[in-house]
Amino acid sequence: MKTIPNKLTILRLILTPIFAFVFISNAISYEYRYCIAFVIFLLGMVTDLLDGIIARKYNCITEFGIVADPIADKILLMTAIILLASIHRLHFYVVIILILRDFLVSGIRILLAKYTNAGEKSSKTLAPPIMGKAKTVVETILVLYLLLYPEIKIVDYFLITATLVLSLISATSLIKMGMPKIKHAYYDYE
Repeated sequence: MKTIPNKLTILRLILTPIFAFVFISNAISYEYRYCIAFVIFLLGMVTDLLDGIIARKYNCITEFGIVADPIADKILLMTAIILLASIHRLHFYVVIILILRDFLVSGIRILLAKYTNAGEKSSKTLAPPIMGKAKTVVETILVLYLLLYPEIKIVDYFLITATLVLSLISATSLIKMGMPKIKHAYYDYE
């Protein structure tokens, strides 16, 4: 049971190139391509949900899972939004903001992991704030919606705006949470 969450994370990593191949493949009929990509992406995000539930329920949180789970999420989500931008279903400025936000958040999480006090559990320190989870949910809904409904509608703008706002709010909250430790580590270094 202890390895199931890690296997689900690895499965999500394996699904990412499959998703990308289906998305760009001319071997698959245009009318089915995005439906198949939708199913693969949804399956990947369900593995994210399941690995978290199983890891918490059976207390099988591992160092591998703490590091690999958010990386697998970001790889799948970033692949999807880049591919959607490549076919003009998303503006590139949205992709740039989301990627920069994820680099910033990942960097802060790495610093927090490095400078966690010995008595603290790193999984608690690295747990994403609730706004980060909300951002992932809205971003997932945005990708799924854009895969099924290619025409631009008001829903697109609402979901894009919600994703960007939650991205900025969650990044800001993580910066506020981590700033004391980062400052402390910086001044200890000097």
